[in-house]
Amino acid sequence: MTTGRKVGSGLGESPFTDEEAYKKYKKSIDKKFETGYLKSKKWSEMTGNQRGAIATDANFVKKLDDRVLEVQLGDKKVKLPKGMRVNSIANAITPIEEFYKKLLKWKKNPTAENWIKTIGLKNSTIGNNFRKYLLGGKPETTKSLSPQTFNLFENLNLKSALNANEIKTINSLSKGDTSLRSQAQKKNFAKATKLKQDEILNQLKILDKDPVVKQFIKKK
Repeated sequence: MTTGRKVGSGLGESPFTDEEAYKKYKKSIDKKFETGYLKSKKWSEMTGNQRGAIATDANFVKKLDDRVLEVQLGDKKVKLPKGMRVNSIANAITPIEEFYKKLLKWKKNPTAENWIKTIGLKNSTIGNNFRKYLLGGKPETTKSLSPQTFNLFENLNLKSALNANEIKTINSLSKGDTSLRSQAQKKNFAKATKLKQDEILNQLKILDKDPVVKQFIKKK
């Protein structure tokens, strides 16, 4: 009898041999086996429910493989490669569409200050990831830039929406160019630095008068 065709097993005669089933559903069988759902990769040793789960999973995977996602960038729709996966359309595609709207708005006044006003720094995850991407960040070099985010930026070619000067302005923000800070930020930074210096000097003066400390201070 051919392997996999088990008459009288309670499941009826299988339409596949073990080899045929594995060839047809390899990805799904391997995945279910690795998660522990299957104890065997042999079709003949699976229950009816397990076979059904394998077939359902395989059909779902095929739909994902055939799917073509579209991203609305301004007045045009850009198609992603067939079968490209994203964890969630709402969490992956929608934020990029909203970010692109802000990017076009920023381009009307492409300054560092307007980037902070229009897109933001600390509170803009997609904006921060885009700045890392412009600096050459990749998943293997920048932990916070996921493979999914990197692939979306690559396939959508968002960089093409910017000219050289705009990219330079954005990169200067990422590199922490102090010349782009507002005057208020400069004053606050200088004030904080001065207070810290005064605090350290005051501590040194106190220590210098301490008789226990003085014995370790070499006199010139």
